[in-house]
This record gives sequence, structure tokens and C-alpha cells, in this order.
Amino acid sequence: MRIACLGNMNNLIAPTAQYLALMGHQVDLFLLYEFDHFKPEADYHNPNDIQFNIKRLEMDFGGVMNIPQAVLEKELTGYDFYIGTDYAPAILARLGLRLDIFAWAGTDLFDWPFYKSASRIPHLWELPLIQTASLQQHGVRNCRIIAMSDNNDFIDGVLKRIGFEGEIIEPLPYMYYDNKIIDESIEFPLKAELKKLKQEGYKLFVQHGRQHWKDVHLNTTKGNDRFLIGFSEFVKKRPAYKVKIVFFQYGEDVENTKQLAQELGVVD
Repeated sequence: MRIACLGNMNNLIAPTAQYLALMGHQVDLFLLYEFDHFKPEADYHNPNDIQFNIKRLEMDFGGVMNIPQAVLEKELTGYDFYIGTDYAPAILARLGLRLDIFAWAGTDLFDWPFYKSASRIPHLWELPLIQTASLQQHGVRNCRIIAMSDNNDFIDGVLKRIGFEGEIIEPLPYMYYDNKIIDESIEFPLKAELKKLKQEGYKLFVQHGRQHWKDVHLNTTKGNDRFLIGFSEFVKKRPAYKVKIVFFQYGEDVENTKQLAQELGVVD
């Protein structure tokens, strides 16, 4: 089977592409405008282990309408199955194709399909965004399957607003390896310190998401503050329990998280 995977924002699609390639399918992953840390090579110590083909659709953020129609037809027609995230629904909708599985990352589901101009008469530069919003909404509505946790009233409301009537399945995995070999040669910052903590019997709570919680709408927060507050309550109730928390210095609220840890008395 020929499978096209579109986008890899938040590392959502590459693990699935690897899994399907190792099953024997011909898999092409089309990158859009991902950051370097969302490119497949960032998740492999040895890039030669990647079994799927990596291609690229040249576009900027929001630039769905800037991709020539001829390019889309040449690159994306003829596949048996389509999996995607980000602008994948809109891109395929331009070709009259349906996305089989949509693994949304966030705003591609609850924001982009609803873009409207703040002006009574839209500015010319807004027209491609308005077209993209219409295509994104159409693409999401008609996709066969959405991969997500069905446990959020806000998202349920978004799906009803769009008119989605397809199937909901469990989320796609963020990581996939065909074996569980621990490669001790891989180096990363703080490796020795974390290893020492584990040897001393500490349990490590790791929150991998970016720091994004202060002055953010409840529906889009990453909840780092809630996690840290809950953690502080836990350690105060169980002071003898050997536990540490690990955050990544990634996101606009890194310093706010550090300040909150200070206020909660859990910096150590």
C-alpha cells in the first residue's frame, strides 16, 4: 500500500510513518514548515534507521494557497491512504481528496477552520487565510477518522460545529521504536545528573510539553502550573518520598514556571 503522511508538527506523524514502513508499506512523509526539532532526524540517533521517505511541500505557515495546484497534483495523487496533521485537511481538500486519519495538534482543529476577518470587507492579504479556513473545515468534516482522546467537552463542541461524523480512535503514539534497546552512547545535557538521581532511588516526574500557561485561555493552556501545584502538594504531604520533577526549558513561560516553583517552595 502507498501511504502519504502530511506534516509532523509536535512529532505526531513520523512515528506512525516508521511503524507502517516497517510493516512493508511504501510510506512518504511530506514535511511542511516544521521546526528543526520536529524533523524526523531529530528523533533518531542514527538517521539511517529511518525507513520511510522524507519529502517536502514548500510552504510557509498559513501558506496552503501558495502551493501551486500542479505541484499538489504531482506530489499527492495516487496514494492509497492519507494520514496527516496541521494543514493536511486543507491541502487534500484542494485536490478533492479525503484525509483518512487526522491527528490534530491543537489550533489546526479548534482555530484555523474558523478564521474570519475582523473587517466588514476583508483585506486582500486575508483572502488566502479565509480560503484556507474553508478548506480546513471541509477537510476535517470529511476525514474518515480523527485520532484523539475523546474526553474534552470543548473539543467535542468544535467537532459538532464542524459537522464531523466520522470515527474517533485512540491518539497516535508520539514515539515508536521496533526494539527497546537502551543506547548508553547517546549523550544529552544533565544525563549524568539524572542517572545519579535514579541510582539514589529518586522517582522522576517528567513533563515533556512546552511551558505555556500564564495568561492563556483555559482551552489552550499546557497546564504546567497545575502540574507544578499538584506536585508541590504531593511532596509536602509526603516529605519522605524521594521524588524530583523534570521540565524542559522550552516555551514562552519558562521563567514564569521557575518563579512559580520558587513561590511554591519546590525549587530543590
